[in-house]
Amino acid sequence: MTDGKVAVVTGACGGIGIESARRFGQAATLVLSDIAAERLPDLASRLREDGYRVAGTVCGDLRTPAVVDALCETIAAAGQLGLLVHTAGISAIDGGWRDIVGTNLLAAERLLVEIEPLLEAGSVAIAIASLAGHIAPRDAAIDALLDAPLAPAFLDLIEPHLQRLHEESGRPLSSLAYLFSKRGLIRRCQAKAEGYAAKGARIVSISPGVVATAMSRREMAAGGPVAFALSKTPLGRIGLAADVVNVAAFLASDQAGFVTGTDVRVDGGAAPTMLGVTF
Repeated sequence: MTDGKVAVVTGACGGIGIESARRFGQAATLVLSDIAAERLPDLASRLREDGYRVAGTVCGDLRTPAVVDALCETIAAAGQLGLLVHTAGISAIDGGWRDIVGTNLLAAERLLVEIEPLLEAGSVAIAIASLAGHIAPRDAAIDALLDAPLAPAFLDLIEPHLQRLHEESGRPLSSLAYLFSKRGLIRRCQAKAEGYAAKGARIVSISPGVVATAMSRREMAAGGPVAFALSKTPLGRIGLAADVVNVAAFLASDQAGFVTGTDVRVDGGAAPTMLGVTF
């Protein structure tokens, strides 16, 4: 699906982002985005030195509409959109609950909406969600809100529900925010399948378990549920970025041409062992 087209990677400086750029850049022209102003130009330079075609980079926070607009403009200037791999996100220890929901869900939703005019037959969007989305508590009121994340005052609307669960369970707001932001991303990818299909495009999400990235190393150093998830992973090892990107490569290919609107867990079998554990 990417041969001769444009492959877009957000969160390009992260472990899964770099692996995605190197994998999909073998056949496509790359457009890279990341919030890391000091790292993104260096990554693009290294990729170019290694023979990859990098048409452009967009540095900034995807929660900012102007950054999303700039990314879409860069994609349009680079050529035909073949693939989006949206890996940008933050963990439960990387910010307050509003930052977590805003980055993991609102920014993703805005990007997935704004790229729709660029979709064409064969385009594929892959969003990196999380095992956390599968172990989030079932809450009908929150799910209803997650299905419209760009509604006015969304964060104000969801706050009392997160506070309610926090008071009932003692779970930190940041952990609840991470769980539900990833659950919301999975639901949004499912909901968008019909609209994408009308343009001949597909959309899927991937839910990794514990993967060896800088983000997961910070989480494991902090202890708690991520370290526990690794100890309870049936396959008995930490995942690699390549494990996730191998699945993404299949989902982006013609072999997965009948796969859309679904989530694929790449978690070593951990989800059933993690019910009731807070990320």
